[in-house]
Amino acid sequence: MHFSYATLWDKGDFYSINQDSFALQSVLTGAGPFAMALVCDGVGGLSKGEYAGGLVAKSMTAWFYEHALVSLCQKKSFYKLFGSFKRALAEV
Repeated sequence: MHFSYATLWDKGDFYSINQDSFALQSVLTGAGPFAMALVCDGVGGLSKGEYAGGLVAKSMTAWFYEHALVSLCQKKSFYKLFGSFKRALAEV
């Protein structure tokens, strides 16, 4: 399986900067390809709101490489991996 992806976003008409962020990570493992894609919406035009989405994208990218890949190498179930993802996301 091959992943193809592209990104496009616009700041919109109301704010001077784009407050949205995204993270897209993909790896090829012994069991096949694995990917994580996140779209992090900005925080309603709040001052420094762009940092919130960026923090989530950066933190979940770190989780992907520090925890998800370890779980994949240890052949943990998808449910355990998804549970770890949800806990990491809730912590951020």
